[in-house]
Amino acid sequence: KILTAVSMVDGKPPMWSGTLVAGNAEEGRQAVQTLKTKGADFVKVYSGLTPEAFQAICDEAKTLGLPVVGHVPESVSVRDASR
Repeated sequence: KILTAVSMVDGKPPMWSGTLVAGNAEEGRQAVQTLKTKGADFVKVYSGLTPEAFQAICDEAKTLGLPVVGHVPESVSVRDASR
């Protein structure tokens, strides 16, 4: 079985084209819902997310049963990210 993220989620502006953009908590939740609808097996986050968007992504992913993987956002400490 091959697992897929479908697309990664980054802040504004995103580092790569084709990335879902989450500039705030609501956009973060929506990005996770979009990934779930498209069949993602997990949520891949990237470096430019705000703490609020990152937390919302993690919360929504947990609610929908998706693991979160990827880069710890530059604005989030490793300690906070691991929680």
